[in-house]
Amino acid sequence: MYLSRTFIVLILSMFLVGPAHAWWNKEWPERKKIVLDTSATGVPIAENQTHVPVLIRLHSGNFHFFLHTQADGADLRFIAGDDQTPLHYHIEQYDQLFGLANVWVQVPVLTPGTADAHIWMYYGNAKAPPAQDPAATYDAATVLVYHYAEPSGLPRDTSAFANHPSEGSVRLGQPGLIDLAAAFDAKSSLRIPANANLTIPADKGFTFSTWLRLTQTQSSGRVFTLGPADSGLRLEIADQGLVFRQTVGGKDVVARTSTPLATDRWYHVAATQGSKLKLYLDGVLVAEAENPNRQNLAGDLILGATAAGNGFTGLLDETHLAAVERSVDWIQLAAKGQGADGKLVIYGEDQTIAEAAGSDHFALIKTLAGKIGVDGWAIIGVTLALGLLAFDAMFTRFMMVRRVEKHDRRFAVEARELVNRILKEPDTESKQRELERIGQIYRQSGLFKLFQTSIVELDRLLELAVACGRGKTLAVEGLEVIRSSLDATMVEESNRLNARMVLVTIAISGAPFLGLLGTVVGVMMTFALVAAAGEVNVNTIAPGVASAMATTVVGLVIAIPCMFGYNYLATLIGKRMSVMEVYADQLIGILALAHSSTYATTEATHATPNPTEAIR
Repeated sequence: MYLSRTFIVLILSMFLVGPAHAWWNKEWPERKKIVLDTSATGVPIAENQTHVPVLIRLHSGNFHFFLHTQADGADLRFIAGDDQTPLHYHIEQYDQLFGLANVWVQVPVLTPGTADAHIWMYYGNAKAPPAQDPAATYDAATVLVYHYAEPSGLPRDTSAFANHPSEGSVRLGQPGLIDLAAAFDAKSSLRIPANANLTIPADKGFTFSTWLRLTQTQSSGRVFTLGPADSGLRLEIADQGLVFRQTVGGKDVVARTSTPLATDRWYHVAATQGSKLKLYLDGVLVAEAENPNRQNLAGDLILGATAAGNGFTGLLDETHLAAVERSVDWIQLAAKGQGADGKLVIYGEDQTIAEAAGSDHFALIKTLAGKIGVDGWAIIGVTLALGLLAFDAMFTRFMMVRRVEKHDRRFAVEARELVNRILKEPDTESKQRELERIGQIYRQSGLFKLFQTSIVELDRLLELAVACGRGKTLAVEGLEVIRSSLDATMVEESNRLNARMVLVTIAISGAPFLGLLGTVVGVMMTFALVAAAGEVNVNTIAPGVASAMATTVVGLVIAIPCMFGYNYLATLIGKRMSVMEVYADQLIGILALAHSSTYATTEATHATPNPTEAIR
């Protein structure tokens, strides 16, 4: 357990070292983190949504206008979560005096089920020039956007297609849901002339969305019309409910709500045309009808009345038209993200560059970890398990080598005296008891194991010589037998010291390849998703590629320490084996001399010793 904790701390520390913080541009001294919550607590979506215009609502409760920004908000900059990529945005309202601002920011991608995806809002640069780009805030499918932010006159189209009305009789400057709104009555209208941008092919689909507020009960009233007034696509009020109608070949396709709308309440209304006509209220599909005979849409676009007295009475705010059928996720993001109580956007604390200098990049790593797929986590898990085994093997080998070295040093001090004491024992049993006693003291010593082997083998050879009638004589061949036994003992000791070191070598060679496998698979999956989506966006590709590279990082984090550890341990073990080889040679000489002396003393009373016989 101790080793496991040590290993985990080591891995985390290697991941967390590096720059303490990221900061897009130091000329902007302050920033605010803006979280985009697509989890169950925010606005849940089922699929990735790209190039989404997100409304950022600033007020005195979440932002200090006077202290930090220019009077018109020209210093505002919005940066992606990577803290590097500027995002397109434009300001609908910025009132420093009253502390209110509404800013539209195009978010490159919103991923389902994420509660910590975020962007950064930078501010505080008194010399910053304006950088907003209204047309670039919306994708190419958006053909008309009216904020109704003008206090009077006619509204202006914020999209790139400049679909401005040619005539109108609505009243602007009315209090709206977001900022200002346009007021309609039975005779009011806005007419946008037919043009190529408002010609919608049947295979592309169409989406109309707006915030609607009825100011009185009404049995009928036209909200918008595209094409001929009696045969085009139209959204109407009928008996206080909504009717979405398309006439093709004299036949109507109708989607109708089942419940009436309340007066003096804002609703987000969306109507889409595709294989079905669909009506949404506050992001929820409330009516649909099959649309088998889809047709191209063309002609004037009219908001409100098409003839005297057939318009609705109420307010419109934030009207969008798109030459594509938007998904239910897109509509939910608009309905539940733009309202005053929207749950999509969460505003974090303001942060200065000095405060960020004391932070780390753990949040960035956490975000990256959230992008890693199941396949990546599987490979990372296998790599970490292999690393855990390798680190455990290195730790246990290191502790064993240290114990062996310690016992060898103690034994070497007393080795010569121990040899003399053992050789003077009168019989084999006495020697064995003495060896067992000494072994309790030096049980981890490799040198003692050599010493024990030599004594045991010497007694066995002498007993064999006595049994053969040659007396206690040791031939030269006997010394070779002892050497062979010592060699066998050194091999056993080498195997004991090197046990499990194969796990370290596997980690050194295998971990980088496992990491490379995870990277290749992750990159393949990222580009497969790009191919399926049909468009290339660096902000979509970057997180996938970065998460894929994480497996290689983990592999290298495992392999590099294992490589250093293996080389260090191999040096220590090699040193111990060299000491044992030297001591084995010394033992052979010591035993030969000791036995020759014993032989001469024992046989002197019987005959003059023959030197040739003594060493034979």
